[in-house]
Amino acid sequence: MTYAYGSQSMATPLIERTGATNIYGDQDERVFEVTAEDIVERNPDVILALYPGGEEQQFVDAVNDLPGIGTTTAGREQNVLPLLLNFADPPTPLALDGLEMLTTYLEALT
Repeated sequence: MTYAYGSQSMATPLIERTGATNIYGDQDERVFEVTAEDIVERNPDVILALYPGGEEQQFVDAVNDLPGIGTTTAGREQNVLPLLLNFADPPTPLALDGLEMLTTYLEALT
């Protein structure tokens, strides 16, 4: 299953603070299941792959294995940032560290 974070999650203000836009920020839910087709249709420039723990590469691989992801800007350019969930949600002081990590990643892309 693939999940996304909407406007009720801490991920949205975190992303917006960097000047970027959450492609699911138009959804009123905190977290919800999405299809690969919907992600492809929304064509993200970067995918923030929040994961609960373990080996981050397996989560990057899972993103890259989504059908059609290679047709998105993020997939073609391999702009997939794995970030431990604790750095984005729920709102804790760790989110400040997550913001710094995300900002640094995005700045390196420009």
